[in-house]
Amino acid sequence: MRNQPLREDIELPQGKVIHVSLDGVKDSKPHKLLINPLVIKTFNGVLEELTRILRPPNAIRAIFTPEHGTRLTLYDQLQDDHIYIAGMAEKFRGQEYHQRLRDLPPIEMEDLPQGRIVYFYLDGDKYARPIRYLINHRTPKEFVEFLDEVGKKLKSPAPLRAVFTPESGTRVTMFQQLLDDHVYIAGSTDKMKG
Repeated sequence: MRNQPLREDIELPQGKVIHVSLDGVKDSKPHKLLINPLVIKTFNGVLEELTRILRPPNAIRAIFTPEHGTRLTLYDQLQDDHIYIAGMAEKFRGQEYHQRLRDLPPIEMEDLPQGRIVYFYLDGDKYARPIRYLINHRTPKEFVEFLDEVGKKLKSPAPLRAVFTPESGTRVTMFQQLLDDHVYIAGSTDKMKG
């Protein structure tokens, strides 16, 4: 019996893993979706698979970037290991449950719940996967010290000065504004670059 040589000239299509949350739904946790181009061949196929996985009340009709709600329409626009928002409507609603909490009184770290996991990515690097950060009793009590720690984890080239919500660019100034299992933008300037 002859051994057949392996064909090294065959180029296999590359799959992508994306992380997708449901638009406008409070506490929508990101779901992972492996896009195998041999199985899911079109952008509509991705929408159908997201409808199956996320089980929304209506079919998924659009995919958006989380920062500005830019609608993606092509299969090739989806990038590996990135976060997206799946919408049941053609227009981006935004994560409406993000509230402006500036008027609330500050709270002490001891008053926080047991712990929250939040995600940060560096402003200007909007498609990279964010770092995960556990806020608990070991977190620095001063927000400025907290920003320094987040900056080290993000490997920021400049000291961080602010944190923003990705949808509206609202500046976060205290711990109680950081909601569990949400994504935020950390920036080295006082305004979000986008």
